[in-house]
Amino acid sequence: MAQTDQSANSVETTWEFATTTGTTLPSSSFQGVTENLPSVLFTIDRGFQYFRIESKYLFASSEGVTIRRLHLLLKNYVEIFEVNYFWSLGVGMTQYKRNTNNYNDDGFNSSGGWQYAMGAKLKINKRLFFRAETGAYIRPGRSIYVGVGLGFILGGQSVESNN
Repeated sequence: MAQTDQSANSVETTWEFATTTGTTLPSSSFQGVTENLPSVLFTIDRGFQYFRIESKYLFASSEGVTIRRLHLLLKNYVEIFEVNYFWSLGVGMTQYKRNTNNYNDDGFNSSGGWQYAMGAKLKINKRLFFRAETGAYIRPGRSIYVGVGLGFILGGQSVESNN
């Protein structure tokens, strides 16, 4: 029998690492931004007794602007028909820089804010999964990230077979 580190009312204490690529749809509060921004999102999270703690780093850049975001969130999964759907809510910091000489920016402008997201995780095998996510970032301005990618799981359930 395979052993697990998950009790009846708790979350698996595994580490999850994922990378997604997608687009950031910025609001008009980012001066000089006239298009969607290609983006990469890196996530790492760990399960504790009732929730998972997730950290995210988003990098988005295009002609005229660079955006970097770092967030710390509470995350939880709901399983429906063998697909794990998740929601997350947290706080973070955004750094924003216009890349044009028109604004004479020397460095990044920083601002605190918050983020909420929803998505799905579909297991490919015991350690690898597909991840799709959409998240809304509040402050500075408002923007939405939509992306898909892959992730992997470390720790947790035994790799023994259930014969």
